[in-house]
Amino acid sequence: MAMPRLDFFSLKTRISLGFTFICVLLGIVGYASYFGLDRTEENFSLFTSLSDQANLHVEIGRNASEIQRQAQRFTYEGHEIAEKKVNSLYETLKKDLNQAQQSVSDQTTKKIIAKMIEHLNIYMDTFKQVVVERKLRNDLVQKKLRDDEEKAETQLMDYIQSHLQRGKFVQASEARLLLTDLLKIEKNAFRYFDLLDSTLITKVKKYFSSLYSGIEKLKVEEDDVSRRNILDELEIMISEYEKALLRAVQATRGYLYLVNVVMAGEAAEFLYNASKLKNLAVENMGGIQQQLAQLVTKTNFLIFTVTIGTMMLGIILSWLVGRSITIPVTQITNTFKLLAKGDHTSQIPGHDFRDEIGDLSRAADVFKEKNRQTEQLLGKTQSLANELEEKRRELAKSNDELEQFVYTVSHDLKSPLVTSMGFVGMINDLAKKGDYEKAISKLDRVVQANTRMGQLINDLLELSRVGRTDLDKKDLDMNLLLESFKKSIRKKLEDEKFELVYETKFPVIYANESRILQVFENMMSNAFKYAGNPSGSVVHIGSKENENEHLFYIRDEGQGIPKDYQEKIFGLFYRLDKTMPGTGIGLSVTRKVMQFHEGRVWVESEVGKGATFWLAFPKKK
Repeated sequence: MAMPRLDFFSLKTRISLGFTFICVLLGIVGYASYFGLDRTEENFSLFTSLSDQANLHVEIGRNASEIQRQAQRFTYEGHEIAEKKVNSLYETLKKDLNQAQQSVSDQTTKKIIAKMIEHLNIYMDTFKQVVVERKLRNDLVQKKLRDDEEKAETQLMDYIQSHLQRGKFVQASEARLLLTDLLKIEKNAFRYFDLLDSTLITKVKKYFSSLYSGIEKLKVEEDDVSRRNILDELEIMISEYEKALLRAVQATRGYLYLVNVVMAGEAAEFLYNASKLKNLAVENMGGIQQQLAQLVTKTNFLIFTVTIGTMMLGIILSWLVGRSITIPVTQITNTFKLLAKGDHTSQIPGHDFRDEIGDLSRAADVFKEKNRQTEQLLGKTQSLANELEEKRRELAKSNDELEQFVYTVSHDLKSPLVTSMGFVGMINDLAKKGDYEKAISKLDRVVQANTRMGQLINDLLELSRVGRTDLDKKDLDMNLLLESFKKSIRKKLEDEKFELVYETKFPVIYANESRILQVFENMMSNAFKYAGNPSGSVVHIGSKENENEHLFYIRDEGQGIPKDYQEKIFGLFYRLDKTMPGTGIGLSVTRKVMQFHEGRVWVESEVGKGATFWLAFPKKK
């Protein structure tokens, strides 16, 4: 069925008429409600008075249940808040009961309230005894028992150590068995206080008997007076420990009896009388409630009839006005959503409407066309800009790296080549003069120069491979990896008089295993060259972490690195000491490996105080 069109009225007119009609309907409902409620007001006042009394009785019952719950909470958890809550609820209950007793004239009700006050006072007196026993138990369990057990354990450990130092392993072994019994006593005792299983106390008593027997046996076997005195002191400590433990058990059983027997009985009597009190209040309210219910039923029927009628009229009017506005607006909104997603084929409805929606529809057509043209231009512009910027960055980076690499490589490769060519010329001149022996002696220098050139070329090849091979990464447990690494260089550590110390546990990182081993090999090679000491040297390796990174440090005790050179040492072919062996590529390889892992490497050092190299690996997300 086609929806009736109301576009001959403007949106403003339609909305105003709709709200006016709804207000008239609400006025009709309000009048009907007032007429019915006015008749119930008198009866309701009387009902409210009785209801207040009933609510007070219900509140008393609820507080009685709550005080019992809080008392049990204090019993099993020992919370001071629960104790304070019990005291607070007691004062509240006493006040409410006195108020209830004064507000009623019925003697039966007064007697019930008097019994409740009596049971409440007995309940509270018993609870005070529970608090004393519970706190005594807490003091014993949380401090006294732990202190006594620690003293006895320390005394027994000293006795064991003295026999181990003298080589009396049999006595030490027997004393260790006593230490085991002492630990079993502690375990079963604290399990008892958690589980309240009496069989655990039986076990504890058996272990105490075993302890005393074992101590007596050791005293008989002991030939030294001072150690026999230690055993006497130990026996006294264990006796004190046993007394404190049994007193804690007694306190526990005592307050549990008070709670589960005495307090539970008083609480049951109190709640029974509270139930009788509530039933009396309900009976008194019954007659008034029945009259009020009949009046409310009639009033509800009147209000319901008028409300249904006005609702039906309001719904019909709202449906007509709402549909005439929401359907075309929803259609236009959906069309705009499609346009925002790039769909320019959607048709905009409502061109033939004569109200504001028709104006909006015709304006949307213009927006649709301009939006399509703008998106086309923006798409082309953004694509070209992104492509140009990417090419520019790649070109700039490639030019910088190529320029630095060519300059460094040409400089360092030229040096052994010039040396080699110089000596080749000298050999040629000597050969022409017939001095072949001297010419042959110069060949060693040529071989050295060519060997260095070969080493430089091999190191450059290794540097170029970083990031192009071994691309597979996995989770590496650095504890296992560094332990294996330490074993692999053990011979080198002994030859160089070095000690490798791991100061911390290490995390799991996401990395390439062979490249990470290469980094630590380079770090240790650097330490062997610059941190050696004839009397022995130590290299410390440890780890830390921050919010985003795992940090590893390698700290040596060498000569240190001046601040001006702390960045240069990571450059290609750079060496602090030209007399040291090597090509100066190791730290460059390390930096490139860390860049491949999206990490960082740097050094912190002061001259004469050693150097600390830091490796930062990003945490796996």
